[in-house]
Amino acid sequence: MEFSGIPAQHARLNTQIRDAIDRVLTHQQFVGGPEVAELEARLCEATGAAYCVTTSSGTMALLLALMAHGADTKTTVFTTPLTFAATIEPALLLGCKMELVDVDPHTLTIDPFKLRPYNHPGYELLISVDLFGRTAAYDALSAASSPFTGSLPLIADAAQSYGATYKGRKVGTLADCTCLSFYPSKPLATCGDGGAILTNHPFVAEMLLALRNHGQVDKKYQHEYIGINGRLDTLKAAVLLAKLPYVDEERYARREHALAYRKALENYVDMPGWDEGSAFHAFPILSDKRDSIKKALTERGIPSAIYYPEPLHLQPAYLSLGYGEGDFPVVENVCKTILCLPIHAYLTRAERGLVITAVFEGLA
Repeated sequence: MEFSGIPAQHARLNTQIRDAIDRVLTHQQFVGGPEVAELEARLCEATGAAYCVTTSSGTMALLLALMAHGADTKTTVFTTPLTFAATIEPALLLGCKMELVDVDPHTLTIDPFKLRPYNHPGYELLISVDLFGRTAAYDALSAASSPFTGSLPLIADAAQSYGATYKGRKVGTLADCTCLSFYPSKPLATCGDGGAILTNHPFVAEMLLALRNHGQVDKKYQHEYIGINGRLDTLKAAVLLAKLPYVDEERYARREHALAYRKALENYVDMPGWDEGSAFHAFPILSDKRDSIKKALTERGIPSAIYYPEPLHLQPAYLSLGYGEGDFPVVENVCKTILCLPIHAYLTRAERGLVITAVFEGLA
């Protein structure tokens, strides 16, 4: 049984993917080829965002979004410690100060009621994280950030939520900048790393285009800003174009599996993060019997994953932030009890039944 469904997806879309790659091999515009611009236009059309700037990875998308907003050593960035390291790495590499915020136990996204003004001198930014496919509570975050001077510019880490909606609005239009990841396991994925930034702000889009191309604006070898090579390769854009028409269909299939898991397990384990608008990137359960459930799954040859086994604030690289055990009790409890079950568009009903049976064995 597969955990992410990547081999099954590529088996189904083998012809479309190979044809897309062959077209690039024929025209040989491996950097900045027509597929890149086409993908950016298609992503704008799909999400309703005015501008899309593709990038070499989801991490690069976050870095460029911070750079376009002027983040530096005088900037304080707020986010959650229940996320992958890529969420906070770019801010720390730019020398920003970090303020971490606990999560809501029902959504596993930033708890708006724990986001408070800290009155830091200088500039402040908020990075929300759409975890496991569910969006953050964007309206509540906006209201909670209003006491800050001028309100907080919001960058969405939407690496896991492409295709999701929040109150009828699509991911891509819910924040000042929405950062996507196209890593192979993501809802929309390429063959390797890739990312994109969606925004409705023309000046931000203009800055992003320059910054991802070494700070060049109009003329080659003339650099207006200190930039970086953050471009998406044409081959990867072509693969994304081949997969894009199937995103909604695959999301619906994952939703059906999520509904079945929920119906079978709702009286036996906690299932935070549930929301109809989710992209259903992962299906987390919380249980004090996490280890025995994982053991039962493994004995049946069923893969599972722990996202995340240790919160960021307790990891060696980030101890300098000054946090310790007990500072974020909800996050710390989640990391001790969470287990993600297999969920992908190519999971069969029979396989899903085996997962449910194994979970009950682990609970016994």
